[in-house]
Amino acid sequence: MSVGASGDVFLVGQVVRPGVNYDIVISRRSPTGTLVWEKQYEPMEGTSGNERAFGIVAHGTNVYATGSITSAGSGSPDFLTLKYRDTGELEWAARTEGPGYHNDSANNLAAASCPAAA
Repeated sequence: MSVGASGDVFLVGQVVRPGVNYDIVISRRSPTGTLVWEKQYEPMEGTSGNERAFGIVAHGTNVYATGSITSAGSGSPDFLTLKYRDTGELEWAARTEGPGYHNDSANNLAAASCPAAA
């Protein structure tokens, strides 16, 4: 869970579709708890893999989530980081294999201001 500058709450987790796999769900709620938007992440390779999220941070007008992704047949999870605009549009998704090509999963993340990026 992360609270944005406006007081809105951003939540991330995973849902299990019956008979299928895990999918990441990100939602934004107003300070009073009203649902503003909810998005389910679908990777480019389709819905046959597992996507799990364990961390989220709201930073400026962006929301970042992190966790893991396992494609069907690969058997080994990779790091997954997602960047959403605070309006709910996915801006990018980054999948990275860690050293040794084993069970990679990110459990938390943080964002910091960078004067050079402003």
